[in-house]
Amino acid sequence: MGISLLPSTPHEGLTLLSTTTLSGASVTLSSLPQNYVNLRIYVRNFKPATDAQEIRAQVNGDTTASRHANAGTFSATAQSYGNNYWALTQSNDNSVAIGTSMLELVDYTNTTTAKMVLIQSHTVNATTTTQYNFYSGAGVYNQTGAVTSISIFTSSGNFTSGTLLLYGVN
Repeated sequence: MGISLLPSTPHEGLTLLSTTTLSGASVTLSSLPQNYVNLRIYVRNFKPATDAQEIRAQVNGDTTASRHANAGTFSATAQSYGNNYWALTQSNDNSVAIGTSMLELVDYTNTTTAKMVLIQSHTVNATTTTQYNFYSGAGVYNQTGAVTSISIFTSSGNFTSGTLLLYGVN
């Protein structure tokens, strides 16, 4: 008998912790529960007020430069900590909201290692709305403290619509 690495249903092992409407400049999920293995965030139908914006995420309110890093491809080459956020999407059109993004924060309560995220998303192309952008990447936060909050925001301006679902993963 083989072992499957995928759950038999899409949300097996997931517990819905919160549902939040995206509006304003940012949404912060604070006081995150510390009793799950991973956290998973889904963002549905994100629409920015200004055209060609991306979704970004930041942990623990840490705005210090050079603590977050993104890699848009899975690469063995050396990467640098060059941001104070993770990019979750490529730019999105501000008139169409049919995209989906997923961020999985791995082992977020561990206090001995840096934090890793896995990211996948698709957005409506900001130039040609009959096309889409797909992004798959990973990121690292180079601090060892447990993650207790996550902020989601656009690269500029505000959210006009969208839903954020936070799940705990066992």
